[in-house]
Parts: sequence; C-alpha cells; structure tokens
Amino acid sequence: MILIYILILLINIYPIRPFETFDIQKNNFRNKRAALRNPTRLWKEKIIYYKISAALKVNTNLKNVFEEISKRSCLDFKEIDEYDNSVEKKCFFLKIDTNNYGTHFGKKLDTQQCQFIYFDNKNVSNVELMRWVFYGLGFDFEHNRPDRDDYFLIHKNNIQKKFLPYVKKRSKRIVNTFGIDINPKNIMTLRENEYAINPSKKTFERTYVKEDNRFSFDLLTHKDTFLINKHYCEKRCNPSFMCVFGGTPDYHNCDKCFCPGSLGGKYCQLLSSEVTPKCMFSDLKATRAGDGFNKYLAYDCDFSITSAPGTIIELSYYFYDESIPLDYNCHNDNGYVEIKLERDKSSPGIILCYFGKKGTFYSEDNYVIVHMRGVIKSRVVRLMYKEVDPNEVSKGKIERT
Repeated sequence: MILIYILILLINIYPIRPFETFDIQKNNFRNKRAALRNPTRLWKEKIIYYKISAALKVNTNLKNVFEEISKRSCLDFKEIDEYDNSVEKKCFFLKIDTNNYGTHFGKKLDTQQCQFIYFDNKNVSNVELMRWVFYGLGFDFEHNRPDRDDYFLIHKNNIQKKFLPYVKKRSKRIVNTFGIDINPKNIMTLRENEYAINPSKKTFERTYVKEDNRFSFDLLTHKDTFLINKHYCEKRCNPSFMCVFGGTPDYHNCDKCFCPGSLGGKYCQLLSSEVTPKCMFSDLKATRAGDGFNKYLAYDCDFSITSAPGTIIELSYYFYDESIPLDYNCHNDNGYVEIKLERDKSSPGIILCYFGKKGTFYSEDNYVIVHMRGVIKSRVVRLMYKEVDPNEVSKGKIERT
C-alpha cells in the first residue's frame, strides 16, 4: 500500500525529462534552442509594433505594459491599427482564441508581419500580458529553469491543459540563469496555485520561499530589467558605462542607471535613495575649469563625478587636520576615501588616508565613484577635480603625479 502511494505521488509530481518544447500553434513537440542562445530568435527591429484586436480593445490598460517595458529598457513599442498589414512593421498581435493560448518562445512570426499572442477571454491583466510579451521576446518562466528542482515541486495533475505546454524544464546547455536566484516578485514567477484546475490546491509549489505578494507591484523587478537589458541593449551605449551595486544602465539616454532596492545616485553609488543633509550632493559634474571642496571625514558620503564623453577626470586630494595621526592604517576610525577610477567600477578602488597625504590620479573613463568614510570630525580632506583630454595626459602635456 505504501509503495502504491509513493508511485501515485511520483506520477503527480511533474517528472524530469529531456529538453523539448511544445509549439502550440503547430500542435507538436520538437527540440529547439532557447531564444537567448539563438540570436535569430531575438527581435532585431528598432521599433516593435503591436496590434490589439477589437475584442480586447475594451481593456485600455494593456498599452501600459508596452510603455513599462520601453521605460525600463532600450526596446521601443508602437501601436498600429488592427488592419494595418504592412509587412515591414513586425509586430505582436493580441487576439482572443478559445482554442489557443500563449505565444511562441522568442521571435517566430505567424504571418509575414505578426506573431500572435492568444488569450482565451477579454479579461486580460497587465501581469498576464507582460508575461506573454516577455515570453515572446525570449524569456522563459521561472519554473522552467535548469535548477528549478531547487525551488519548485510542480504538480502536473492540477495544471490546466492550456498551460501544460509551457511547463518544460530547460537544460543548462541552453539557458543561463547568470547565478540569479528566483524572486517571487519576478514577472515570470507564477503564484503557487496559478493555472490550477482546483484553485485550493497548488500547482507550482515553492520550496524556497513561502511569501506570495508579487501581485502587489506595478513595475518590473530589478531582475526583469537586468535580463531584458542584458540580452537586448548592452551594445546601445557607446561608450558603455558600468553601474555599481547591481545597477542596470538606462539605455535610452546612456547617462544614468536603474538602481535596485533603496540604492540611488547616477550610478547607484548611494546606499540610500535619499542624499543625507551632511553629504549635500550625490552626483557632480567635472568641467575644464575644475572645482573642489573640503569634506570632514566624520560620516559616510557616496557620490559620483562625471565629465563629458571622450574625456577623463583629474583628481587631486590633500589630507589635513589638527594633529598628526598615530595610526597610519586606512579604516573607518581614522577616516579614508575610496576612489574607483578604473573602467570596471565593480573592482575595489584606491584607498586613501592620511598616510598618503596628497596626490593626483587620472580616471580611465569619464566618471568615478567616491566613497568617504570616517568618524573623526577633525579629519578633513580636500578633493579637487576637473575634466581633461586623455591625449594631453598621454602626450605629457599634463604631468602625472
């Protein structure tokens, strides 16, 4: 009897199988590579158009989904009329069809112009549409990750038939998770009882976290923003720049970052979304004329300094206070300054304190991140900065110190 019960339990828990993907429009199974590892399945169009069928037009909030993705990435969406059949306007076409549901994984047009996204009724939520647009762009559901067994128990017997084709575990050879854990608020993470035949029972049971509050948000999570920009937008900014603490570049303007959590500042260098009154600034602009300030190392202060593209920044510093310190190690008790001058802002910066009383440095690109730390009100540092031409430095017109 116990063996029979175990056998039934194993049947009801979705089994591990070799990778295969169901193509709902063609109604067959076939092997294929994931869109993110196959560039031909990514959308290359500068503008991705979309149509909304008349039956769905009553839902005026659907446009907000495309606006939200555009705001958080380099992708541009534009609505066209349902009867605009210009083949050069590649598009998503939102339709109602009781015999089909969802869309293709990645770009795969159903006509010369459009890729269909099917819904089975007109009551489509923004979250539901956002998911299928993401899926059509080449981003899979979290329950299909190669490491899904670390996060989910999938109860196949309680999943609605229309969604079963979208429950297929990918292989590590095909999908890269970039080492990012599952977040219950990610757009591609389903609720535990979603698509359930019996809503009182679970479909995608979580073994990693029990909170289920993802439907309280309006914006994409930082991970959603990271992934879409990682695969569609990295080459949009020239010169490219790096955000710190997990920030994602704003690829529309290429001059700031989208920051996770409570981080703030132009490059997410602030550990709080608000500038403290003691710090007084978060982002400074370097000019040819130069500028500078004195700063007590009595509290934390994080800021950036940016110059024009194609230039670099000359930074000079000078430590002075009322007495010569006895401790020459750079730590929080005696005050120090960390300056991130290299292109890779994720690497530790140069640590400066009283032991190296003064000096001058040059950045490798047109922005630097500065972290000031300390608890001594008498410890003061003067920081001077200005924009310079890198060619003048390399030709010796500006002396390096």
